[in-house]
Amino acid sequence: MTNSIKNFSQLVVWQEAHKLAVKVYGFTDAFPRHEKFGLSSQLQRAAVSVPSNIAEGFKRGSSKEKVQFYRTADGSLSELESQLILARDLSYLNESAYKDLLSNINSVNRLLNAFIKSASKIPNTKYHLPNTSSGFTLIEIIVVVAMFAMTMLILADLFVGQNQIYRTQTAELNVTSDARVALDEVDAAVRAADVVAGSFGSFTTGPQTLVLQIPAINASNQIIAATYDYMVYYLNGTNFFRQIIPNAASSRSAQTKKLASNVTGLLFSYDNADLAAVKQVATDVTVQETASRYTRSITLSSKSKLRNN
Repeated sequence: MTNSIKNFSQLVVWQEAHKLAVKVYGFTDAFPRHEKFGLSSQLQRAAVSVPSNIAEGFKRGSSKEKVQFYRTADGSLSELESQLILARDLSYLNESAYKDLLSNINSVNRLLNAFIKSASKIPNTKYHLPNTSSGFTLIEIIVVVAMFAMTMLILADLFVGQNQIYRTQTAELNVTSDARVALDEVDAAVRAADVVAGSFGSFTTGPQTLVLQIPAINASNQIIAATYDYMVYYLNGTNFFRQIIPNAASSRSAQTKKLASNVTGLLFSYDNADLAAVKQVATDVTVQETASRYTRSITLSSKSKLRNN
């Protein structure tokens, strides 16, 4: 006889997510002090969100609600992974620590996906005709077959309706997660920047392009005086990109990364027309996704202050 699970803390997926959150807190303790309310806080919130949503979903009564919370936990996992990539690129995490945390994320992701599939299943219904020594009349057989057919039609209609709801909610969760991850990337970079640069190379700061001047760092993660790297955020078609252009003396690597796709709107706003005097950058990202016949579009906004402001 197997023991039934009565508390969320008995779930293996929650236990692994909890271990991941504890590990994230341990690594962020060593981050620079100026990231206490920046990237450190964002990593911690994303890590805590995973076991918290698993626990809340476990207590929900309907499978629809359970799946919704489990998917939110899955979205937080993606958010956490994105932020860890940024922490690695900013040299707050070494490659070994990054790979260790990524392995934990993949483990939780596999368990969580299996959990979501299990919660999404509709129980099979079995129909049994009563045993009788006298057999069935033709009328009785016709009635039973008709009732069975009606029941199957009702179940099919219910399945189609639930599937449409599932697709709609999935599309909304996907676009929300993409927009949030992109905003977190921009906010973290703004906080690390000294100034908003007017231009660099072929890029010019404007409503859909942001060029940030960030202090270069050496292999020991120390700032190199009067030496700068540049991070550029821009929209190309419907894809939102970040490009790192490091100084030759910097330990950062040149990189171009797609932050989000299906972006239908991007707007950078500045608190001063003189870019050299900008202290705060506001970002609005609109992402759209279509599932079946349903299209979901969402706009998320954030504001962040530059380093030392």
